[in-house]
Amino acid sequence: MMKPIEIMSDADPQLVPAHGKERDDQLQSEFGSNNFVYFDGGYIFNYTLKSHVIGDGVEFDDTSFYDDWVVVRAVRSGSKPPAQAFASGLTTKNVLCSTATLNQFPGLLNFEVIGDLTFGNPKQANSITLPNFRMAQGHNFLFQNNWWLGAEYCYWQAIQPDPTKPNTRGSIVCTITDSTGKSRSAIFSQQGPASRFNVAFK
Repeated sequence: MMKPIEIMSDADPQLVPAHGKERDDQLQSEFGSNNFVYFDGGYIFNYTLKSHVIGDGVEFDDTSFYDDWVVVRAVRSGSKPPAQAFASGLTTKNVLCSTATLNQFPGLLNFEVIGDLTFGNPKQANSITLPNFRMAQGHNFLFQNNWWLGAEYCYWQAIQPDPTKPNTRGSIVCTITDSTGKSRSAIFSQQGPASRFNVAFK
């Protein structure tokens, strides 16, 4: 049985280390670095897991987040059910892979999670919450555990490749309307490493 990791709360701040590096190290010691996805340029205020799909008989515990990363506490095993769930209701124009250079869907995935992802403090004007945001992990021919992002309100766009980052090929712009009626967007772009995305806001 997978050992659960306690999540820090205001009620009991001693459950896990408060410092980001220490917490990162603790989770990596339990699950390895391959289960982390990083969003450079963003501060994750909250992530609420709503659902997940994983292969039959494969262990799934939960998700955790801190600062600019989310970790999926699960065993990695590629299968069709997570890939089918990730693609359901989307087109290839709604998704972005950290390493793929073409619009496509994965054939197999280790796991898929859907949740509400909030960047920035909701009490501040620059906060954005992406509802029912999909994140999934796959595996490519370079033996990398790559990551996939998507939602119905995200749209892929080509970007000019950065000569210093040859794997940078595309991005998705995810636009929502907040409770005040204001339109807000989060732009995720390929950075190069399989577990990292750049994120910017407008």
